[in-house]
Amino acid sequence: MKEGVRLFDPARMTCLATDWSVDGIGFFLMQKYCQCSSKTPTCCNDGWKLCLVGSRFTHPAESRYAPIEGEALAVVYALHQTRYYVLGCKDLLVATDHKPLLQILNDRSLTDIDNRRLLNLKEKTLGYRFTILHVPGRKNLGPDAASRYPVGPPDRLNLPEDNDTANDASTVAAATCALNAVITVVTWNMVREATASDPTFVNLIRQLEAGFPEDYKELPTDLRPYHRFASSLCTVDGVVLMGQRIVIPPALRKPVLNALHAAHQGVSAMRARAMDSVYWPEITVDIARVRDQCVHCHQMAKSNPMQPPSDITPPDYPFQMICSDYFTYNSNDYVVIVDRYSNWPMVYKSESGAEGLVKRLRETFVTFGIPERVDV
Repeated sequence: MKEGVRLFDPARMTCLATDWSVDGIGFFLMQKYCQCSSKTPTCCNDGWKLCLVGSRFTHPAESRYAPIEGEALAVVYALHQTRYYVLGCKDLLVATDHKPLLQILNDRSLTDIDNRRLLNLKEKTLGYRFTILHVPGRKNLGPDAASRYPVGPPDRLNLPEDNDTANDASTVAAATCALNAVITVVTWNMVREATASDPTFVNLIRQLEAGFPEDYKELPTDLRPYHRFASSLCTVDGVVLMGQRIVIPPALRKPVLNALHAAHQGVSAMRARAMDSVYWPEITVDIARVRDQCVHCHQMAKSNPMQPPSDITPPDYPFQMICSDYFTYNSNDYVVIVDRYSNWPMVYKSESGAEGLVKRLRETFVTFGIPERVDV
């Protein structure tokens, strides 16, 4: 270790490796001394030399952060502690073992970040110029050890102008104001009590604290709809939020739907009101169902006759016109293609999402020719 420590050289490539755990935050400031073409801090065993190591314990509130929030906090803390070295650094790398953080701290716009805590943390990094990259956890051993065995007290090394209580209070106030502007029959306390009594939401809060896996298939079935919004979800005062929108538990969804439809507005207007205040999976489907089941709305709605069906042009030869569809069965994706001339069906197993779909369609076109019309 003694031979590996070097004085900081502003002309060398610099890497700031960070890590967060429930117990603390740790970072390693390193510089590159090897001739490897790779810019990652794991290019070789002794190519990067230590310049500075730091750590501190987490506050009680910070220990309850979601993993993506904690890892962002570690980056902010490390940048602040090494600011005399890294401010103005032309070739600075920030290494983290939490891959979802790359989407937040890259060039993502502030307006696209719904999580208020992540938004505040990203704003603290805007004064630095760096490139963030992912390092597997098994190769991020130094910062990981520093975060699990910190030495600095949190009260002495706390970031300036950091007030988690004020941030949580402002978040509660903003979400409550948005909820009351649309719905008055449901209060914040009612949502908190319903969240605590619902098993799915209890598991959701635990998953937010533990972190979402990269593959949604590793989650329980009832939590999979929340995977795509993992970076926007957070918990404040026992309530799950997606940005500024309150995630409503199942027990309160019916009164919320009734409140959204109290003015007997259409589906678009109900969706617009919900976009400002509430969310749950399949909320748009539930809104459309409530509108379709309203007898008063059907009586008052304009009578717009449907257009007469148009004649279907029959094909003249095989595979001149085809029909295609894409579906999922037993966690596997399939492409079905039907020739309209002979009604001959073909079903292919597709992989890799859109790439697999394009591959199967291209194989069909190469075999049977390019059709003049494809109906989906």
